[in-house]
Amino acid sequence: TARVFLKDASYYVKYALATYGFLLDTYMTLLSPSRIARYFLRNDFSCTNIAALLRQLDGRIKKQDLVHVSFENDGMRKPWFVAIDRTRRSVILSIRGSLSAVDVVTDLAFMDPKKISGSESLEPYAKEFDLCEDITRNGTVHYGILCSALSIAREIRDRNILRDAFRRVSED
Repeated sequence: TARVFLKDASYYVKYALATYGFLLDTYMTLLSPSRIARYFLRNDFSCTNIAALLRQLDGRIKKQDLVHVSFENDGMRKPWFVAIDRTRRSVILSIRGSLSAVDVVTDLAFMDPKKISGSESLEPYAKEFDLCEDITRNGTVHYGILCSALSIAREIRDRNILRDAFRRVSED
């Protein structure tokens, strides 16, 4: 139902926001006097992105539940993480959207895949990631997001990140 969908969306949106790391955490702290007081009382002025990620999730996961975290952001690769949500026995993959000036490179890198030279056509990706033929034949894609997604997908596949995460969930 729509109510269940909205309840799930409100639960998982925290994971999406957590990928913004320290910058969003700082912004949210400035808007929340209770958070400022909590940081001051705990003497918690950590500026690391992982600490900020965990704070944004309000104790929903622990540091050991982070399977993989990357805050690399070079214009064609976005920050992302894989975590285990033990409450819902779920594996979470969260990829950050635009935040910085560097992200403008990705946002502006739009090309029609049909105009990309042979080595950049979608055909190799269809085989590599077992995409349906209709997508490669009829689809269009935002080139910057495609490059970022391919980079992340290859790292996940090559390092068995999701396989390891699902194994950890099934062991609980």
